[in-house]
Amino acid sequence: MAQTHTLAFRIQAPPRAPFVESRQSLPSQVEAVSPFLDRLMRFVAMSRVADGSELDIEVAVGEALLNAVVHGNAEAAEKRVYVSCRCTMDGEVLITIRDEGHGFEVDAVPDPTTSENLLSTHGRGIHLMKALMDEVSFEEGGRVVHMRKAPNVRTADSIRHGLRPDGEECAPVAEHLQRQPQEPSGVVDSEGELC
Repeated sequence: MAQTHTLAFRIQAPPRAPFVESRQSLPSQVEAVSPFLDRLMRFVAMSRVADGSELDIEVAVGEALLNAVVHGNAEAAEKRVYVSCRCTMDGEVLITIRDEGHGFEVDAVPDPTTSENLLSTHGRGIHLMKALMDEVSFEEGGRVVHMRKAPNVRTADSIRHGLRPDGEECAPVAEHLQRQPQEPSGVVDSEGELC
């Protein structure tokens, strides 16, 4: 009888950057998306210096939210869309959107840029999300989308110098964020309050 041995290497993960996180949900109603997105973008703006990429984030997240409400949950009143948004000290934005639908086959969505699909009304949202964000991935049969916008240098520089992303002096925030916590720096509720 052959004997096998398993060798596993433990990879040291780099230290996590301090972050704030918001976890919220919204009803499966198209009219709920715009006000929700406005609040979410205000949350992102508190942690990231405006560098022109904020519109990219807003459009990509808006498309993902609409996809979750319309296609995922089919606007069913009893279903919700769950959103997690994590913003790191250096300006990285990580967003996860989860719906309660049946999912879809991501690879089956036609490429809207091919000549035969130019007039199609499907697949453009996913295409925009992938074009505007640095990383986009789907899980759980398409029910979960993860999006990432890379850090921006100006955010990290402003915080290191004791400024908020909007340029206002904020030394206590800089001191708090400079710590290297092992756990999340905090979770922000739907009203933007740290809890």
